[in-house]
Amino acid sequence: MSNQGKGIFGSAIVYTIANVLSAGIPFLLLPILTRVLSPTDYGLVTIFTITVGIFGVFTGCSVHGAVGIRYFQLPPKVLAEYVGACNWILLASTTIVSGLVFVCGKWLAEITGLPREWLLLGVVMSGAQFVINIGLSLWQVRSEAKQYGTFQVSQSLVNAGVSLLFVLGLGMAWQGRVLGQAIATLVFAVIAILFLFRRNLMAMPKSLKVHVKDALGFGVPLIPHALGGLLIATADRWIIGKVYGAAEVGIYAVAIQVAMGLTLICEAAFRAVHPWLIQNAQTSKDRRQLVIFIYKILGMAIAGCFLYYLFAWFTYPYLVSDQFQDGRSLLPILVLATFFRCCYHGTAIFINVANRNGLLARNTLIAGLLGLSSTYVLVQHLGILGAAIGLMIGELLSFLLSWRSSAQVFPMPWFSLK
Repeated sequence: MSNQGKGIFGSAIVYTIANVLSAGIPFLLLPILTRVLSPTDYGLVTIFTITVGIFGVFTGCSVHGAVGIRYFQLPPKVLAEYVGACNWILLASTTIVSGLVFVCGKWLAEITGLPREWLLLGVVMSGAQFVINIGLSLWQVRSEAKQYGTFQVSQSLVNAGVSLLFVLGLGMAWQGRVLGQAIATLVFAVIAILFLFRRNLMAMPKSLKVHVKDALGFGVPLIPHALGGLLIATADRWIIGKVYGAAEVGIYAVAIQVAMGLTLICEAAFRAVHPWLIQNAQTSKDRRQLVIFIYKILGMAIAGCFLYYLFAWFTYPYLVSDQFQDGRSLLPILVLATFFRCCYHGTAIFINVANRNGLLARNTLIAGLLGLSSTYVLVQHLGILGAAIGLMIGELLSFLLSWRSSAQVFPMPWFSLK
Protein backbone atom coordinates (compact mmCIF):
# COMPACT_ATOMS: atom_id res chain seq x y z
CA MET A 1 0.00 0.00 0.00
CA SER A 2 1.31 3.48 -0.90
CA ASN A 3 2.00 6.10 1.78
CA GLN A 4 -1.04 8.02 0.57
CA GLY A 5 -3.21 4.92 0.84
CA LYS A 6 -1.91 4.21 4.33
CA GLY A 7 -2.67 7.79 5.32
CA ILE A 8 -6.23 7.59 4.02
CA PHE A 9 -6.79 4.23 5.71
CA GLY A 10 -5.33 5.52 8.98
CA SER A 11 -7.53 8.61 8.87
CA ALA A 12 -10.57 6.45 8.17
CA ILE A 13 -9.81 4.39 11.27
CA VAL A 14 -9.41 7.51 13.41
CA TYR A 15 -12.69 9.00 12.18
CA THR A 16 -14.50 5.71 12.78
CA ILE A 17 -13.15 5.31 16.31
CA ALA A 18 -13.93 8.94 17.12
CA ASN A 19 -17.50 8.66 15.83
CA VAL A 20 -18.12 5.43 17.72
CA LEU A 21 -16.67 6.78 20.98
CA SER A 22 -18.46 10.10 20.66
CA ALA A 23 -21.83 8.50 20.00
CA GLY A 24 -21.18 5.64 22.42
CA ILE A 25 -20.64 7.83 25.49
CA PRO A 26 -24.36 8.75 25.79
CA PHE A 27 -25.10 5.02 25.48
CA LEU A 28 -22.89 4.34 28.50
CA LEU A 29 -24.83 6.93 30.50
CA LEU A 30 -28.08 4.99 30.13
CA PRO A 31 -27.70 2.81 33.26
CA ILE A 32 -27.21 5.98 35.32
CA LEU A 33 -29.56 8.51 33.77
CA THR A 34 -32.54 6.16 33.39
CA ARG A 35 -32.35 5.50 37.14
CA VAL A 36 -32.42 9.15 38.14
CA LEU A 37 -34.52 10.67 35.35
CA SER A 38 -38.17 9.81 34.76
CA PRO A 39 -39.50 8.89 31.30
CA THR A 40 -41.00 12.39 31.10
CA ASP A 41 -37.60 13.94 31.85
CA TYR A 42 -35.94 11.78 29.22
CA GLY A 43 -38.67 12.67 26.74
CA LEU A 44 -38.13 16.40 27.31
CA VAL A 45 -34.39 15.97 26.79
CA THR A 46 -35.13 14.21 23.50
CA ILE A 47 -37.56 16.93 22.39
CA PHE A 48 -35.00 19.62 23.29
CA THR A 49 -32.30 17.88 21.24
CA ILE A 50 -34.63 17.63 18.23
CA THR A 51 -35.61 21.29 18.61
CA VAL A 52 -31.96 22.37 18.64
CA GLY A 53 -31.46 20.41 15.43
CA ILE A 54 -34.37 22.22 13.77
CA PHE A 55 -33.03 25.61 14.89
CA GLY A 56 -29.65 24.58 13.49
CA VAL A 57 -31.08 24.38 9.99
CA PHE A 58 -31.73 28.13 10.09
CA THR A 59 -28.91 29.48 12.28
CA GLY A 60 -26.08 29.80 9.83
CA CYS A 61 -28.33 29.03 6.84
CA SER A 62 -26.43 25.77 6.22
CA VAL A 63 -23.41 27.66 4.84
CA HIS A 64 -20.82 25.77 6.91
CA GLY A 65 -20.72 23.09 4.20
CA ALA A 66 -19.39 25.68 1.77
CA VAL A 67 -16.22 26.12 3.84
CA GLY A 68 -14.97 22.61 3.09
CA ILE A 69 -15.58 23.12 -0.62
CA ARG A 70 -13.99 26.57 -0.83
CA TYR A 71 -10.92 25.38 1.09
CA PHE A 72 -9.61 23.80 -2.12
CA GLN A 73 -10.64 26.73 -4.31
CA LEU A 74 -9.55 29.88 -2.46
CA PRO A 75 -6.13 31.21 -1.41
CA PRO A 76 -5.51 30.95 2.38
CA LYS A 77 -6.08 34.66 3.09
CA VAL A 78 -9.28 34.75 1.04
CA LEU A 79 -10.49 31.55 2.71
CA ALA A 80 -9.98 33.15 6.14
CA GLU A 81 -12.15 36.08 5.03
CA TYR A 82 -14.73 33.63 3.67
CA VAL A 83 -14.91 31.88 7.05
CA GLY A 84 -15.30 35.28 8.69
CA ALA A 85 -18.18 36.10 6.36
CA CYS A 86 -19.86 32.79 7.25
CA ASN A 87 -19.69 33.77 10.91
CA TRP A 88 -21.32 37.13 10.13
CA ILE A 89 -24.12 35.15 8.48
CA LEU A 90 -24.32 33.05 11.63
CA LEU A 91 -24.57 36.12 13.85
CA ALA A 92 -27.32 37.69 11.74
CA SER A 93 -29.37 34.52 11.33
CA THR A 94 -29.06 33.56 15.00
CA THR A 95 -30.28 37.02 15.99
CA ILE A 96 -33.29 36.71 13.68
CA VAL A 97 -34.16 33.20 14.89
CA SER A 98 -33.80 34.31 18.53
CA GLY A 99 -36.18 37.18 17.89
CA LEU A 100 -38.74 34.92 16.29
CA VAL A 101 -38.50 32.42 19.16
CA PHE A 102 -38.89 35.23 21.69
CA VAL A 103 -42.00 36.56 19.95
CA CYS A 104 -43.50 33.11 19.29
CA GLY A 105 -42.23 31.60 22.54
CA LYS A 106 -45.64 30.90 24.06
CA TRP A 107 -46.84 29.09 20.95
CA LEU A 108 -43.60 27.10 20.61
CA ALA A 109 -43.73 26.21 24.30
CA GLU A 110 -47.17 24.67 23.81
CA ILE A 111 -45.91 22.60 20.88
CA THR A 112 -42.66 21.40 22.45
CA GLY A 113 -43.49 21.41 26.16
CA LEU A 114 -40.31 23.46 26.74
CA PRO A 115 -40.28 26.90 28.43
CA ARG A 116 -39.36 29.87 26.24
CA GLU A 117 -36.05 30.52 28.01
CA TRP A 118 -34.92 26.98 27.24
CA LEU A 119 -35.95 27.39 23.62
CA LEU A 120 -33.77 30.52 23.44
CA LEU A 121 -30.90 28.49 24.91
CA GLY A 122 -31.52 26.00 22.12
CA VAL A 123 -31.07 28.74 19.51
CA VAL A 124 -27.75 29.76 21.06
CA MET A 125 -26.64 26.12 21.16
CA SER A 126 -27.49 25.65 17.49
CA GLY A 127 -25.36 28.67 16.63
CA ALA A 128 -22.46 27.37 18.71
CA GLN A 129 -22.73 24.00 16.97
CA PHE A 130 -22.41 25.83 13.63
CA VAL A 131 -19.00 27.16 14.72
CA ILE A 132 -17.99 23.68 15.83
CA ASN A 133 -19.03 22.26 12.45
CA ILE A 134 -16.79 24.76 10.67
CA GLY A 135 -13.85 23.71 12.82
CA LEU A 136 -14.52 20.02 12.24
CA SER A 137 -14.91 20.60 8.50
CA LEU A 138 -11.54 22.36 8.29
CA TRP A 139 -9.81 19.67 10.34
CA GLN A 140 -11.22 17.09 7.96
CA VAL A 141 -10.20 18.80 4.72
CA ARG A 142 -6.74 19.52 6.20
CA SER A 143 -6.38 15.76 6.92
CA GLU A 144 -5.94 16.44 10.63
CA ALA A 145 -7.81 13.34 11.74
CA LYS A 146 -6.28 13.15 15.23
CA GLN A 147 -7.29 16.72 16.06
CA TYR A 148 -10.76 16.03 14.68
CA GLY A 149 -11.16 12.88 16.74
CA THR A 150 -9.73 14.38 19.94
CA PHE A 151 -12.04 17.39 19.70
CA GLN A 152 -15.14 15.28 19.01
CA VAL A 153 -14.54 12.77 21.81
CA SER A 154 -13.53 15.47 24.28
CA GLN A 155 -16.78 17.33 23.66
CA SER A 156 -18.78 14.17 24.36
CA LEU A 157 -16.81 13.52 27.56
CA VAL A 158 -17.37 17.05 28.84
CA ASN A 159 -21.05 16.77 27.91
CA ALA A 160 -21.37 13.55 29.91
CA GLY A 161 -19.32 14.79 32.87
CA VAL A 162 -21.19 18.08 33.30
CA SER A 163 -24.53 16.33 32.86
CA LEU A 164 -23.70 13.87 35.63
CA LEU A 165 -22.54 16.74 37.86
CA PHE A 166 -25.85 18.56 37.49
CA VAL A 167 -28.10 15.47 37.62
CA LEU A 168 -26.33 13.47 40.32
CA GLY A 169 -24.42 16.15 42.21
CA LEU A 170 -27.06 18.90 42.23
CA GLY A 171 -30.16 16.73 41.93
CA MET A 172 -31.47 18.41 38.80
CA ALA A 173 -33.92 16.69 36.41
CA TRP A 174 -34.04 17.06 32.62
CA GLN A 175 -32.67 20.60 32.98
CA GLY A 176 -29.37 19.16 34.25
CA ARG A 177 -28.93 16.95 31.20
CA VAL A 178 -29.76 19.84 28.88
CA LEU A 179 -27.34 22.17 30.68
CA GLY A 180 -24.62 19.54 30.27
CA GLN A 181 -25.19 19.56 26.53
CA ALA A 182 -25.33 23.36 26.41
CA ILE A 183 -22.15 23.99 28.40
CA ALA A 184 -20.17 21.44 26.40
CA THR A 185 -21.36 22.93 23.12
CA LEU A 186 -20.59 26.52 24.13
CA VAL A 187 -17.16 25.71 25.56
CA PHE A 188 -16.07 23.81 22.49
CA ALA A 189 -17.44 26.51 20.20
CA VAL A 190 -15.02 28.89 21.92
CA ILE A 191 -12.22 26.36 21.43
CA ALA A 192 -13.13 26.09 17.73
CA ILE A 193 -12.99 29.88 17.35
CA LEU A 194 -9.57 29.99 19.02
CA PHE A 195 -8.39 27.27 16.64
CA LEU A 196 -9.62 29.24 13.64
CA PHE A 197 -7.83 32.42 14.77
CA ARG A 198 -4.57 30.71 15.79
CA ARG A 199 -4.34 28.92 12.45
CA ASN A 200 -5.22 32.12 10.56
CA LEU A 201 -8.34 30.44 9.21
CA MET A 202 -10.73 33.26 10.10
CA ALA A 203 -10.37 36.98 9.46
CA MET A 204 -12.47 40.09 9.00
CA PRO A 205 -13.72 39.97 5.39
CA LYS A 206 -12.78 42.83 3.09
CA SER A 207 -15.34 41.76 0.48
CA LEU A 208 -18.15 40.88 2.86
CA LYS A 209 -20.96 41.21 0.31
CA VAL A 210 -19.24 38.94 -2.25
CA HIS A 211 -18.49 36.20 0.27
CA VAL A 212 -21.91 36.37 1.90
CA LYS A 213 -23.62 36.10 -1.48
CA ASP A 214 -21.53 33.07 -2.43
CA ALA A 215 -22.05 31.32 0.92
CA LEU A 216 -25.79 31.93 0.92
CA GLY A 217 -25.98 30.73 -2.68
CA PHE A 218 -24.50 27.45 -1.46
CA GLY A 219 -26.36 27.08 1.82
CA VAL A 220 -29.88 28.44 1.34
CA PRO A 221 -30.92 25.83 -1.29
CA LEU A 222 -29.92 23.16 1.23
CA ILE A 223 -32.28 24.45 3.94
CA PRO A 224 -35.44 22.66 2.67
CA HIS A 225 -33.47 19.46 2.13
CA ALA A 226 -31.87 19.61 5.58
CA LEU A 227 -35.12 20.50 7.30
CA GLY A 228 -37.05 17.80 5.48
CA GLY A 229 -34.45 15.17 6.29
CA LEU A 230 -34.38 16.18 9.95
CA LEU A 231 -38.15 16.18 10.30
CA ILE A 232 -38.45 12.81 8.59
CA ALA A 233 -35.72 11.35 10.83
CA THR A 234 -37.33 12.62 14.04
CA ALA A 235 -41.02 12.62 13.18
CA ASP A 236 -41.66 9.40 15.10
CA ARG A 237 -40.77 11.08 18.40
CA TRP A 238 -42.79 14.19 17.55
CA ILE A 239 -45.84 12.09 16.73
CA ILE A 240 -45.51 10.07 19.94
CA GLY A 241 -45.13 13.27 21.95
CA LYS A 242 -48.26 14.87 20.47
CA VAL A 243 -50.39 11.73 20.86
CA TYR A 244 -49.16 10.25 24.14
CA GLY A 245 -46.91 12.82 25.85
CA ALA A 246 -43.26 13.20 26.83
CA ALA A 247 -43.14 10.06 29.01
CA GLU A 248 -43.78 7.76 26.05
CA VAL A 249 -41.20 9.73 24.05
CA GLY A 250 -38.68 8.97 26.79
CA ILE A 251 -39.38 5.23 26.76
CA TYR A 252 -39.16 5.12 22.96
CA ALA A 253 -36.00 7.27 22.87
CA VAL A 254 -34.20 4.96 25.31
CA ALA A 255 -35.07 1.92 23.17
CA ILE A 256 -33.75 3.77 20.11
CA GLN A 257 -30.56 4.61 21.97
CA VAL A 258 -29.98 0.98 22.97
CA ALA A 259 -30.51 -0.12 19.37
CA MET A 260 -28.16 2.66 18.25
CA GLY A 261 -25.23 0.62 19.51
CA LEU A 262 -25.85 -1.79 16.62
CA THR A 263 -26.20 1.11 14.19
CA LEU A 264 -22.79 2.42 15.24
CA ILE A 265 -21.18 -0.97 14.69
CA CYS A 266 -22.74 -1.39 11.24
CA GLU A 267 -21.88 2.12 10.08
CA ALA A 268 -18.32 1.76 11.36
CA ALA A 269 -17.95 -1.46 9.39
CA PHE A 270 -19.14 0.21 6.20
CA ARG A 271 -16.82 3.18 6.76
CA ALA A 272 -13.96 0.71 7.00
CA VAL A 273 -14.77 -0.99 3.68
CA HIS A 274 -15.98 2.18 1.96
CA PRO A 275 -12.61 3.12 0.39
CA TRP A 276 -12.13 -0.43 -0.95
CA LEU A 277 -15.61 -0.50 -2.46
CA ILE A 278 -15.20 2.91 -4.08
CA GLN A 279 -11.83 2.02 -5.57
CA ASN A 280 -12.90 -1.37 -6.89
CA ALA A 281 -16.25 -0.14 -8.18
CA GLN A 282 -14.35 2.34 -10.34
CA THR A 283 -11.60 0.00 -11.53
CA SER A 284 -12.82 -3.59 -11.34
CA LYS A 285 -13.98 -5.23 -14.56
CA ASP A 286 -15.49 -8.19 -12.72
CA ARG A 287 -18.46 -6.85 -10.79
CA ARG A 288 -19.33 -10.32 -9.54
CA GLN A 289 -16.61 -9.94 -6.94
CA LEU A 290 -18.25 -6.76 -5.70
CA VAL A 291 -21.61 -8.50 -5.37
CA ILE A 292 -20.04 -11.45 -3.55
CA PHE A 293 -18.29 -9.04 -1.19
CA ILE A 294 -21.53 -7.17 -0.46
CA TYR A 295 -23.35 -10.44 0.19
CA LYS A 296 -20.62 -11.50 2.61
CA ILE A 297 -20.89 -8.19 4.46
CA LEU A 298 -24.67 -8.50 4.68
CA GLY A 299 -24.33 -12.10 5.85
CA MET A 300 -22.08 -10.90 8.64
CA ALA A 301 -24.62 -8.15 9.33
CA ILE A 302 -27.37 -10.75 9.80
CA ALA A 303 -25.24 -12.65 12.30
CA GLY A 304 -24.20 -9.42 14.02
CA CYS A 305 -27.79 -8.21 14.29
CA PHE A 306 -28.91 -11.49 15.83
CA LEU A 307 -26.09 -11.49 18.36
CA TYR A 308 -26.65 -7.87 19.25
CA TYR A 309 -30.37 -8.51 19.67
CA LEU A 310 -29.61 -11.29 22.16
CA PHE A 311 -27.15 -9.03 23.97
CA ALA A 312 -29.59 -6.10 24.12
CA TRP A 313 -32.54 -8.28 25.12
CA PHE A 314 -30.78 -9.89 28.09
CA THR A 315 -28.94 -6.76 29.26
CA TYR A 316 -31.87 -4.33 28.85
CA PRO A 317 -33.08 -4.80 32.45
CA TYR A 318 -29.60 -3.83 33.63
CA LEU A 319 -29.04 -1.02 31.12
CA VAL A 320 -32.22 0.89 31.96
CA SER A 321 -34.47 1.20 34.98
CA ASP A 322 -37.88 -0.40 35.46
CA GLN A 323 -39.68 2.74 34.26
CA PHE A 324 -38.27 2.23 30.75
CA GLN A 325 -38.73 -1.54 30.41
CA ASP A 326 -41.69 -1.21 28.01
CA GLY A 327 -39.18 -0.26 25.33
CA ARG A 328 -37.65 -3.73 25.45
CA SER A 329 -40.44 -5.15 23.29
CA LEU A 330 -39.36 -2.80 20.47
CA LEU A 331 -35.89 -4.32 20.12
CA PRO A 332 -36.69 -6.98 17.45
CA ILE A 333 -38.23 -4.36 15.16
CA LEU A 334 -35.50 -1.78 15.77
CA VAL A 335 -32.79 -4.36 15.11
CA LEU A 336 -34.54 -5.37 11.87
CA ALA A 337 -34.70 -1.69 10.89
CA THR A 338 -30.95 -1.46 11.46
CA PHE A 339 -30.35 -4.46 9.21
CA PHE A 340 -32.31 -2.79 6.41
CA ARG A 341 -30.15 0.27 6.99
CA CYS A 342 -27.08 -1.92 6.43
CA CYS A 343 -28.60 -3.18 3.20
CA TYR A 344 -29.17 0.42 2.15
CA HIS A 345 -25.48 1.25 2.67
CA GLY A 346 -24.52 -1.79 0.62
CA THR A 347 -26.43 -0.51 -2.42
CA ALA A 348 -26.39 3.30 -2.11
CA ILE A 349 -22.62 3.41 -2.49
CA PHE A 350 -22.91 2.39 -6.16
CA ILE A 351 -25.25 5.31 -6.80
CA ASN A 352 -22.49 7.55 -5.40
CA VAL A 353 -19.98 5.95 -7.75
CA ALA A 354 -22.31 6.59 -10.70
CA ASN A 355 -22.52 10.24 -9.58
CA ARG A 356 -26.32 10.12 -9.44
CA ASN A 357 -26.77 11.46 -5.90
CA GLY A 358 -30.03 13.11 -6.90
CA LEU A 359 -31.55 9.64 -6.90
CA LEU A 360 -30.56 9.21 -3.26
CA ALA A 361 -32.35 12.42 -2.31
CA ARG A 362 -35.45 11.36 -4.22
CA ASN A 363 -35.46 7.88 -2.72
CA THR A 364 -34.94 9.21 0.80
CA LEU A 365 -37.80 11.66 0.40
CA ILE A 366 -40.19 9.02 -0.95
CA ALA A 367 -39.25 6.45 1.69
CA GLY A 368 -39.34 9.05 4.43
CA LEU A 369 -42.78 10.37 3.54
CA LEU A 370 -44.23 6.88 3.22
CA GLY A 371 -42.60 5.85 6.48
CA LEU A 372 -43.90 9.03 8.12
CA SER A 373 -47.43 8.32 6.93
CA SER A 374 -47.19 4.75 8.20
CA THR A 375 -45.89 5.95 11.55
CA TYR A 376 -48.72 8.43 12.00
CA VAL A 377 -51.37 5.79 11.33
CA LEU A 378 -49.69 3.01 13.32
CA VAL A 379 -49.01 5.16 16.39
CA GLN A 380 -52.73 5.91 16.67
CA HIS A 381 -53.47 2.18 17.04
CA LEU A 382 -50.28 0.59 18.42
CA GLY A 383 -48.58 3.33 20.43
CA ILE A 384 -44.77 3.33 20.46
CA LEU A 385 -44.79 -0.11 18.81
CA GLY A 386 -46.40 1.55 15.80
CA ALA A 387 -43.60 4.13 15.70
CA ALA A 388 -40.98 1.36 15.62
CA ILE A 389 -42.83 -0.44 12.83
CA GLY A 390 -43.11 2.82 10.89
CA LEU A 391 -39.35 3.33 11.24
CA MET A 392 -38.71 -0.19 9.98
CA ILE A 393 -41.01 0.37 7.00
CA GLY A 394 -39.13 3.56 6.13
CA GLU A 395 -35.76 1.80 6.28
CA LEU A 396 -37.03 -1.12 4.20
CA LEU A 397 -38.42 1.20 1.52
CA SER A 398 -35.20 3.21 1.51
CA PHE A 399 -33.19 0.03 0.89
CA LEU A 400 -35.49 -1.30 -1.84
CA LEU A 401 -35.57 2.01 -3.69
CA SER A 402 -31.80 2.35 -3.39
CA TRP A 403 -31.27 -1.19 -4.67
CA ARG A 404 -33.53 -0.51 -7.65
CA SER A 405 -31.78 2.75 -8.50
CA SER A 406 -28.30 1.26 -8.13
CA ALA A 407 -29.28 -1.53 -10.54
CA GLN A 408 -30.35 1.10 -13.07
CA VAL A 409 -27.27 3.36 -12.93
CA PHE A 410 -24.63 0.76 -11.99
CA PRO A 411 -25.72 -2.68 -13.29
CA MET A 412 -24.52 -5.56 -11.13
CA PRO A 413 -25.15 -9.33 -11.33
CA TRP A 414 -27.13 -9.40 -8.09
CA PHE A 415 -29.00 -12.59 -9.06
CA SER A 416 -26.53 -14.20 -11.42
CA LEU A 417 -23.06 -14.86 -10.03
CA LYS A 418 -22.05 -17.67 -12.39
